[in-house]
Formats: sequence, C-alpha cells, structure tokens
Amino acid sequence: MKKWIVVMLPLIGSYANALQLPMHTQSLSYQTNSGAAPEGFYNHDMHINWHKEPDVSNMGFYAQFYFTFQAGTGGYTGLQQDRVDGKKAIFSIWDVGNQKTALPVASNCKRFGHEGTGTSCILPFQWKAGHEYKMRVWRISGNTNGSSEKWGGWAIDYATGEETLIGVIEVNNSSGYSGYGGLTGSTISTVEFYGANTAATNAITCSTMPYFGVTWNGPFSNNASRTPDSVVNKYITSIGTPCQNNVNSVANAPFTATTETGANIHAVVPENTNLWKKYNLQSYREVDCLYNWAEQFMPAAFNQAQFKQRRISRSLFGYYYRDYRNDGAGHALISDTVSNRLFMGKVGGEMEDLGDLKSWKQQSGCRS
Repeated sequence: MKKWIVVMLPLIGSYANALQLPMHTQSLSYQTNSGAAPEGFYNHDMHINWHKEPDVSNMGFYAQFYFTFQAGTGGYTGLQQDRVDGKKAIFSIWDVGNQKTALPVASNCKRFGHEGTGTSCILPFQWKAGHEYKMRVWRISGNTNGSSEKWGGWAIDYATGEETLIGVIEVNNSSGYSGYGGLTGSTISTVEFYGANTAATNAITCSTMPYFGVTWNGPFSNNASRTPDSVVNKYITSIGTPCQNNVNSVANAPFTATTETGANIHAVVPENTNLWKKYNLQSYREVDCLYNWAEQFMPAAFNQAQFKQRRISRSLFGYYYRDYRNDGAGHALISDTVSNRLFMGKVGGEMEDLGDLKSWKQQSGCRS
C-alpha cells in the first residue's frame, strides 16, 4: 500500500497546479472620459494584432474586447482560434437582468445560456498573425416603433479596409434607455485560454503554458474622434488560474499596449500600473486636433476620403504621425514630440519642416 502512495503522489502533484480553464491570463482596463456625451458613444474600435500563430493543439486562444452599455450590461468582440473550429470572429451582447433583451438578427447569431444569457454571433474568419484588425462595435439603427435598437459587430482589415460583418444584434429598450443606451467609456481587453478537459490540457501549468502575445491599439470611439484617457493592467483577473508571474503588459506608445503571456514571460511592469501615465496625452490630442483641422482645410494633401477606413495617428521613435499617402498621392503629417516641430512627409519620402508645432496648434485652434 505504501508503494502505491509513493507512486501516486507525483501524479497528483503534476495536476495540482494545472490551469483552470477558461482562464483570463491578464486584462487591460480603459477609461475614455474626454468628449463623452450624455447619450454615450455610438461606436468603439479596438485594433488587434496577434504576434504569432498560436499552438492550438491543447487549448484555444481568444483576444477579446469587452464593452459596456448605459443600461448596465455589456458585450464583447474579438478573434479566436482552436483546433476544433479553427479561426473565427465573435460578437456578443448580454441580456439585461433576467429579461430576454438581446435578440439575434443575422442567421449566424444565436441565443446563449452559459456565463449569463444573451446573443452571440460567430463567423469563420481567417485572420492572420502580424496583421492588424479593427474590431468595431457600432449602433446601426432603432426599431421603427421605437422599442429597440440594433448594434453591429465588424472585423476590419486595417491595411486594406475590407469589412467583414460578424453579426447584428437587436436590443430591447431597457433600464429607461432607448435600446441599451449608448456605449460607456469603460472597456476591457483580455487574453483568454480555453479548452477541453483532456489529459494533455490538464497537464499544462503556468510554467509550461504556451505563448500568447497581442498588441492593442485603442479603443477609439465615435469613428476615431475620441481617444482613451488611461489604461491599467491587471494580472489577477479572478477568471481561471492566476499566473501573475508569467504575464507582462507594457506601453511603448500612447494609446497602444502590448500583453504577453507564456512560460518564458516574466512580469516586469507591476500590476495596477497606468501604462500611459508617462505620456502627455493632452498634447497628443492637440496634435490629433491639428491633423483633423488640416484634413478640413487642406483636403487635397490630407484626404481621409481616399481610404475605406479612417486613418488614425501612430507613434514611432518619438514621432506622432498620420499618413495620408496612397497610390502616389497625398502627404503625411509628422510631429516630432522631442523638438516640437511639424513636418510634412511627401510621397517620395522627403520631409519638409513646416515650423513650430505649438504655433500650428494655436493657429488651428487646438491649443489656447
């Protein structure tokens, strides 16, 4: 009998630290308060870029963006992959309370009853690692009799502008709002492992779990006219096994954050850090205001209309730029945040110094 106990102890120990799935390895909590109106937002866009193709032999991977409504409930959208259903895009909205308030409109949208109730739309979608996708949530319209509203979810290839409608969900008037009201400024991005109860899956621990890296850009609201104010990282999410020593999140540019999870990843940035605190976000908003002004008064050079999707500003090596160059036409606006100079980037790659950035902000009315 003692011999059997000795043999079994290592086996028990090998599963003692097995991952409890589904598991949110870490999350980023965003607040968008600047420019918020009483009616809320009609749109959120979160840009997602997977760093590499996941190993789905033992579990599924999900990069998820969670949003909330004024009516007090929420929804989520994102990109998934597992070995059973392959790659897909998801858009879901929960019911309000115990009422059946989120209803499917598109044929690929179905009611769900696990982890709450609501409607979920799932669509096969062959996303690619290293490619940027804009996950869009947008209020479409109200019902003709005023009893509900419709919301759509899209996966958009940012490079080509190609749009893929994931689904449409109708939400009944709830909590005194038309539909669910507008979107609030509180959103979350998270990475999730999920999978079947198999021996191989159960043998995975924090120290052996696979790599999962995602770069998040946003969320941008009301067709990218509003930018977020803060993002705070969380390594203990209360969903699944906490592996707080094998995760890390970092921001290398304003309005962008990177999350990484895996056996060889180590927490460098402490939990509950405002990752954008080191940036003067108001200064970047003033630059965005300047770029919007240039689009309005100099559309021949800075033309958003030539693109299927609105161009957003980017950061690279101390430059904050918006690129309007396309098919041999247009220019880029480039702000040097170190020297505080404004440049115009030409099609051939040349840069023309337009002068003092602060003066341009004042001239455009973007800074008093």
